[in-house]
Amino acid sequence: MSRSQDRRALMTRLETALEHWGARPERWPQEIRAELVAFAQTDEDAARRMAEERALDRLLALAPGTRPVDGLEARILAAAEALPQVGEAAPGPERRSAGNVVAYAAQPRPSLLRRNWPEATLLAASLFLGLLIGVSGQALPAFQGIRVLVASGGDPGVTLDALFDLERGPGQEAL
Repeated sequence: MSRSQDRRALMTRLETALEHWGARPERWPQEIRAELVAFAQTDEDAARRMAEERALDRLLALAPGTRPVDGLEARILAAAEALPQVGEAAPGPERRSAGNVVAYAAQPRPSLLRRNWPEATLLAASLFLGLLIGVSGQALPAFQGIRVLVASGGDPGVTLDALFDLERGPGQEAL
């Protein structure tokens, strides 16, 4: 193996160690620790990468920790056991709770179009208006102005005023 291939292989192993165990070498497996520490001390890129990972470790250490909520596991298990099992009747609406997923899933639901008719109506109206504007030619001057801007390739002499050139009318050449 050439020197550059060795360096690339060591850098890859260092990256893997940093991703899995962080910047503290004492967390790394013993069989790779000495070699990677020596590499990080002699290679500039490896040393920089180790420094970046140490900075990330320090930043993560500043993050507030979470502590387990007392009795949370017992409450979750009790709520799961309270759910109706397969074959049991779901409770009526007066006894339905947010945790009763089985009863909610068994309820009939209206079709997608019935639930989303306002959105579907607005979508159809916008499609109709877009077709109407496109067929009438009202947007042609703006499209021609955009074509001029694109064709200029960033020429500083061409400005956004080309979009609003009212002297060109719908009778001019189309895009």
